Amino acid sequence: KKIGETEYSLNLIPFGGFVKIRGESGEEETVSKRSFRSQPAWKKAAMIGAGVTANFLIAWLISAAVLFAGTKGGLVLSLIKENSPAEKAGLRQGDEISLVREKNESLVNPEKSREFIEFINRHQGEPLEIRIKRFSKELIFENVIPRVNPPQGEGALGVGLFETGEPAMPVLKSLKESLIRTSSTLIFIFKSLFYLIINAPLKPEVLKNLVGPIGVVSMAAQASAIGFVYFLQLISLISLNLAALNIFPFPALDGGRLILILIEKIKGSPLPAKTEQAINSAGFALLITAMLLITLRDLSKFF
Repeated sequence: KKIGETEYSLNLIPFGGFVKIRGESGEEETVSKRSFRSQPAWKKAAMIGAGVTANFLIAWLISAAVLFAGTKGGLVLSLIKENSPAEKAGLRQGDEISLVREKNESLVNPEKSREFIEFINRHQGEPLEIRIKRFSKELIFENVIPRVNPPQGEGALGVGLFETGEPAMPVLKSLKESLIRTSSTLIFIFKSLFYLIINAPLKPEVLKNLVGPIGVVSMAAQASAIGFVYFLQLISLISLNLAALNIFPFPALDGGRLILILIEKIKGSPLPAKTEQAINSAGFALLITAMLLITLRDLSKFF
C-alpha cells in the first residue's frame, strides 16, 4: 500500500522487517537530490545508525522496566555436567529448583546457591527427592544421589547454578543501572563476535552454542515458562544482539555500509553504484548461507 511517497508491505512470512530507502542499495547511477546516495556522508551515517540506536534504546528501556518492577527470586540450573547424577536423573539446563528433600530435612524454594550447595553436601551419598519447574510444569525426580567424591571442578550433583530475582528499584536508579548493564552487555557481545570469527576456523567447537531463529524460539519458550519478566529480559538481549550484529563491519550489514560511507568521505566521492551493490549482494549471500546452516543445525538439535 503506497501512502504518500512511501510503500508499505506485509509479507506472507512475517519474519523480520526492513526499511528500503531510495538509492540505498546503489541500484541507480543517476540520482535525485532526495536519494540516499546524493546525501552528505554525515547524514547517511546518521540514517544507517538509526536502526542500531533504536535496538539499543529498546534493550535499555525494557531492562529498566524489569529493574523497576523487580523479579521474584529463584535458583535455576545453568549447566548440567556430562555423566553427573543430575544428567542421569534427567535434570536439564533451565530447570528451576522448587524443593530438595532428604527423609529428615527439606529445602523449599531455594534462592541462594550457597544454601543449596550446603544442603547437597550434607547429604552426599544419600538418595534425595528433587522437584523442579520446567515449562510451567512441576516434575519430581526421586533417588538422586549426590556423589561423595566428585571429579575435580564439579560439585556433588554436577550442576551449575544461576540465582534469579532482584528487588524493585526506583525509576531513576533503574534507568541508570539498566544503562550500565546494557552497555557492558553490548561490549561483551562485540567481544564474543570477534572471538567467534577469530577462533572458529581453528576451533569449530566455539560455535556449538550459536543458535539461529529456531534456537531463539526455543529459548523464548523456556524464558516464558519461567515468567513474563524473564521473557522481557530475553527480548532485551535479542535486541542488543541485533544492534551488535548490524553495526558489525560486514558487507550488507549497517556496519558494512558505514565502512563504505567512511571510504566515500576519505575518497571524496561515493563508490560506483555497481561496485557498492556487488559488495552488499555478496555479503547478503554469505549471511543467508550462514543462517541456513545454523537453522539446519538447530533443527537437528531441537527436533
